[in-house]
Amino acid sequence: MNEERLGDFPRLKVISAILLTISTFGMYIPYWFLSRRQALEKCRIKLPYVAIKVTVLLFAFTILESFWVSFLSLGDPLPYHHILLLPLHPERSFLPQFSFLLFCSVNIFSSFRIRKAFQRNRLKINGLWTFLFNISYLQHIMNKHISAAGLDETRKAV
Repeated sequence: MNEERLGDFPRLKVISAILLTISTFGMYIPYWFLSRRQALEKCRIKLPYVAIKVTVLLFAFTILESFWVSFLSLGDPLPYHHILLLPLHPERSFLPQFSFLLFCSVNIFSSFRIRKAFQRNRLKINGLWTFLFNISYLQHIMNKHISAAGLDETRKAV
């Protein structure tokens, strides 16, 4: 990845990335990967985009499941004796746990793929910070090197 390819990455204040991640309950993280897909592909960074999209879909299903739980709390309309209806009972659902595990795994894996590509190009990136702050830390590194290389075209993104 040369310096002009690094200029393809949009700049975003790190505090904005953190606030967006918190306010969207973490859904900004997959959006960050998906919105920078073209810049990442120009740098030959391959990410599991299908898995990232699946995490977004599972998040939506988890939200829908919470509405289902509130519906069932009004009264249990489903009989327990029918085997096909057992997965619809929220106390037997593992969707939130599976969704969270997949979400964390895919996001950490994707962050480390970007870190590895940056390291190949002699950028110093701390593994612990990448693990703890993933996209916020990677955005900080990108902003720092875009500014240092003089590629700051006031490109801003959300």
